[in-house]
Amino acid sequence: MAGFSNSKGDTNYLKQAFTKNLNAGEKLMGAEFDMTIEEYPDLSVLVRSTQFPAMGRADVEDFGPMGMGFIQNGPLENKGEIAVTLAETIKGDVLKAFRAILKDKKMVTVNIKATPESTSGSGVESQTFRLEHVKIRSDAIDLSTEDTAAIVKPAMTLQYNWVDF
Repeated sequence: MAGFSNSKGDTNYLKQAFTKNLNAGEKLMGAEFDMTIEEYPDLSVLVRSTQFPAMGRADVEDFGPMGMGFIQNGPLENKGEIAVTLAETIKGDVLKAFRAILKDKKMVTVNIKATPESTSGSGVESQTFRLEHVKIRSDAIDLSTEDTAAIVKPAMTLQYNWVDF
């Protein structure tokens, strides 16, 4: 006898799982988003990757009798950072904007939202975020003579001090 003695196929069970997933509806794809820096709206089309911000509350830990641990929700963690990459143009649009931001110590406002094709780009409120009082920092930008098919993509870290979600 081949296989395990207690194994069996259950296509009815698999069909139920498939049907539940199908009924959940179309899934949001990671490529369907828009990120806009309000002060530099023309850069929106050059954003290649971003992140929705983290959401949570600080853990408040307590230990009671017999050393039993307990965790409860603490203050809202409403500041943080996200990683962003943009595609640079030969006109230098991205680095020009970020040099101005850095030189003048500008804080910016960033809006990130899902833009599903099936809804003609109208995202839902739960997938829309406004980051305020944002400080931007650029990582080192890679260039290489061996990489003849790659676009220069400055990587940025956006540190936000408030997020509306």
